[in-house]
Amino acid sequence: MENIRHIKLIVAYDGTRYKGWQKQENEPTVQGTIEDKLSEVVGKSVTVRGASRTDAGVHAEGQVVCFKLIDCPIPTQAFVRILNDKLPEDIAVRTSQLVPLDFHPSKDALYKTYTYRIYTSSEKDVKLYRRRWLIGYELDIDKMNRASDYLIGTHNYIGFASSRDERDNTVRTVMRAHWQRSHCDETEIIFTIQADRFLQYMVRNIVGTLVEVGRGHWPAERVGRVIASRDRRTAGPTAPACGLCLEEIVYPNKI
Repeated sequence: MENIRHIKLIVAYDGTRYKGWQKQENEPTVQGTIEDKLSEVVGKSVTVRGASRTDAGVHAEGQVVCFKLIDCPIPTQAFVRILNDKLPEDIAVRTSQLVPLDFHPSKDALYKTYTYRIYTSSEKDVKLYRRRWLIGYELDIDKMNRASDYLIGTHNYIGFASSRDERDNTVRTVMRAHWQRSHCDETEIIFTIQADRFLQYMVRNIVGTLVEVGRGHWPAERVGRVIASRDRRTAGPTAPACGLCLEEIVYPNKI
């Protein structure tokens, strides 16, 4: 009888040099890189499934990746060490565990948490420039938080979606949306948003809109108007990918 295992990895990566998560022909992607190294380890082709299709340049600390193996002698926990020895320096496996065969990393998720980092100093940043948006001027965080309150709840977020997002259902539930100043760096502000699911570019378009509010160009109420309008043209510009990071994906306790 075949011994089938379904293995769940938690993976972190710096997305700077990748064309996003999803595998593409002749382009470097996170999925493609993990599949290549995993297939090399087990000696046959393996397909991995990710919980979130992060875009080009977007980072992750808690991406969830799953794959199935048949009659493979490698212990489940050993994939952390073995894959980390094979993967490039900008991709790391944090944990490896068994999950039910019917587990789906995206559909079974209760909620996902993203952060977005902005650097407000006018001084040139060479240390973390790949991981945050370098704006170079102060923003009104209090006003941005008042605007963020309009995001909380269950709404149709099509006004913040990419024009390329063709999903029929664009209703999402946002549980948390909040700005705070970094405890380690007064020149950095961090946006944390938590929702059951996200649309393509949704967080980056929200951030771009909130920055316009923080600059004083728009009132806090503008966010509510974007939601009500369901029109992408009423929202702000798309924030750069470099500041966005998938932090965590939470599942029911049984998984």
